Amino acid sequence: KMNGFELRAAIKTDRGRKRQRNEDFVTHYTPKAADQYQARGVLFILADGVGGAAQGDRASKFAAEAVRFEYYRQSGEITQVLREVIRQTGNQIYQYAASNADIGRMATTLVAAVVLDDQLIVANVGDSRAYLIRNGVCQQITRDHNAVGDLMVSTGLSEEEAKKYTSKNRLTRSLGGEQDVIVDIFQVKLQAGDQVLLSSDGLTRYADLVQTAKLVSNGSPTEIVDRCVLFANQS
Repeated sequence: KMNGFELRAAIKTDRGRKRQRNEDFVTHYTPKAADQYQARGVLFILADGVGGAAQGDRASKFAAEAVRFEYYRQSGEITQVLREVIRQTGNQIYQYAASNADIGRMATTLVAAVVLDDQLIVANVGDSRAYLIRNGVCQQITRDHNAVGDLMVSTGLSEEEAKKYTSKNRLTRSLGGEQDVIVDIFQVKLQAGDQVLLSSDGLTRYADLVQTAKLVSNGSPTEIVDRCVLFANQS
């Protein structure tokens, strides 16, 4: 409970039905000390290792754990710290892959969410998403850093039209894919009853905004994440 707000959360990841390894990784941290909470809030992170790249599962796990660790070590304004920690983590992955010729490309997406009282701060690189569901309506907070996401921004392409593009999964930004990656930051003032969903494309490629709203419409956080994973596997 935080200044009158109660935060309930659940996390779940699943290998899915296609690949031998699970390249998604999720983690979170809730400060026990009041002063650390007031300075940094509660942090949730989801990372999705880039498919086809070497060591995608290692990249996602390293990125998520490194960002979580460094975020609570640094001092400064939340958005600046979050952006810089994610950027530096991307540089570490890029430099590690560059110095180990046998690895080749190594990259991951990452979406992070900080909740501090009624403030939500989201950072993302890649196409892992954050959604806000309010009064039964789902809206995407983040912007996909992939070919079709860039088109949606530059041309006003709709979600329905975007489904027709076969190149939509090609990332234009990732941690490890380039040095000094640009990290997008979003801020939302939360209301009682709001739901926030972080997800990789293992779910979002199958669930549009209406379907996502249905998936989270009832049940506990644990029941909701179980339902999301089941829907993705059935799809």
